[in-house]
Amino acid sequence: MKNIKILFTVLILAVVAVSCDRYDDAPSEFSPIIGFTTGESIITIRVGDNTGTSTVNLFVTDVSDSDRTFTLSVVPEGTELTNASYSFEPSVVIPAGERQTTFTFTAIDVDLTDETKTVVVGVDPVPGLTIGQKMNFELKTRN
Repeated sequence: MKNIKILFTVLILAVVAVSCDRYDDAPSEFSPIIGFTTGESIITIRVGDNTGTSTVNLFVTDVSDSDRTFTLSVVPEGTELTNASYSFEPSVVIPAGERQTTFTFTAIDVDLTDETKTVVVGVDPVPGLTIGQKMNFELKTRN
């Protein structure tokens, strides 16, 4: 019985010791990934208002010791509106030592109805990085 208690104690300590390991990043044989942390944002503009905004996070799996600038653009596949119905800054900066930044998308009440229309935004290709999740902005108006 005493041996079972000792074995059980050693087993518990082993499990606790192993579970305390830190997971820093994906294994080094994989390219770092950049993408949006969520895949969809719904922006509803009330009739009479001209705009609505959504701020979302852009995340990269590695950290750099210098600022990094990334270019964002509309993905034609899946986008149902012209650029008159939205605006955003086409470049974002992830500061040195950080993994994420925010990105603000503005919907403009031009050609919007009470039916949802989609605008897809993605990160332009970057050598050495895998492009991850794109962002779908779902736009509509409401009375």
